[in-house]
Amino acid sequence: MRLDNQWAVRMVKRILASLIAMSCVGVGATSFGTDYSDLWWNASENGEGFNIIQQANTLFVTFFVYDSSNKPIWYVGSNIAYSSTANNFQGPLYVTQGPVGTSLGVTQVGTATFSPTSATEATLTYTVNGVQFVKALTRQTWKNDDVSGSYIGAKIGTYSGSGCNYGYLEEPVNFVVMQTGQAMTLQQTFSTYSCTTTGTYTQAGRMGSFDGTVTCSNGASGSVSLREIEVTPQGITWRSSSTSGSDCSWTGHGGGVRQAP
Repeated sequence: MRLDNQWAVRMVKRILASLIAMSCVGVGATSFGTDYSDLWWNASENGEGFNIIQQANTLFVTFFVYDSSNKPIWYVGSNIAYSSTANNFQGPLYVTQGPVGTSLGVTQVGTATFSPTSATEATLTYTVNGVQFVKALTRQTWKNDDVSGSYIGAKIGTYSGSGCNYGYLEEPVNFVVMQTGQAMTLQQTFSTYSCTTTGTYTQAGRMGSFDGTVTCSNGASGSVSLREIEVTPQGITWRSSSTSGSDCSWTGHGGGVRQAP
């Protein structure tokens, strides 16, 4: 299917306004930064887990650990809000006591700070009654996602280098993704040429990544890296970068609406 360029550009801008909500690097509201919602853990410390749900620029954090008597205990941070000055999420930490209902006891025991170091790694620092704990966390993975499908969308970013000094471009493109286990092929069809990338898909919690080599019908070839891949029944989004030879690089984001089967 070939798209009319003018109509496609208008359509793509609407697609990206609704779909690419997580394409920028950094911390903040999900409309402008990475969504940290996931189950997080430290693989070397079995028996504890950290559940993080993000809405706008605020995290709701719950986690279970063991106290000094080896008894399980739950902590809750219901308002871990983004701090632009510290570039992390901070807020009060509570412990709850039953029973469930209006008589539930809630006591603040300290504070919690969630500091992302990448889209898939973070440090959680929290205090309980004056004692500080520091946890190095990663997103927990128990099942690879399947990102296979056909999508109509765009890639938006900046070309640089003497071999492709085009600057910022918005490019309509059709994507076809084929995935078998961790083996993945990405086919991109532009208005005047096409590219095929083959490589390996890796899962980190609800985020995927893809690294591969690309060859294009216009003679270009190089490497491609996709990060923060997220797929839904409606579509797919990612951040990405690519290189072609030693004199051309591209950095930006892409995504598309899934075509009906």
